[in-house]
Amino acid sequence: MKKDTSTLTEELDSCLDLSVFLRDNQDEMIAREVGSEIERIRKAKKISKVDLARKAEISEFYLYQVIGETRKPSRDKLLCLCLALSCSAEETDRLLRLAGHGNLYIRVKRDAIVQFALQHQWTLEELNQKLEEEGEAPL
Repeated sequence: MKKDTSTLTEELDSCLDLSVFLRDNQDEMIAREVGSEIERIRKAKKISKVDLARKAEISEFYLYQVIGETRKPSRDKLLCLCLALSCSAEETDRLLRLAGHGNLYIRVKRDAIVQFALQHQWTLEELNQKLEEEGEAPL
């Protein structure tokens, strides 16, 4: 994604043909479903499904259900996937919104720890250890 939302809004406001706008900006659109977006990020980062499931500490079957849109991940499972995908804070918040969960909120201690882990590319094991040290529930 290269264009910000205001640029896309301006283009849409001035366009005469919606089909042209959609075609020209298809790479700017986010997936409607969380599984599709996880799959897009996974492919872009060249991570195999097997490695993703292993790093996120979820079963391959569960991952296939999420990617196939037959199962919505819980907030914690989605955060595990974000960590395994080395997602940025922006990518993580987008995935959380798509799944119907709240964004990471820095004023919530647990969320602040998760955000720090994402920024510093911690492993899930490192994050869970820190959460437990701080008296917070692990993912």
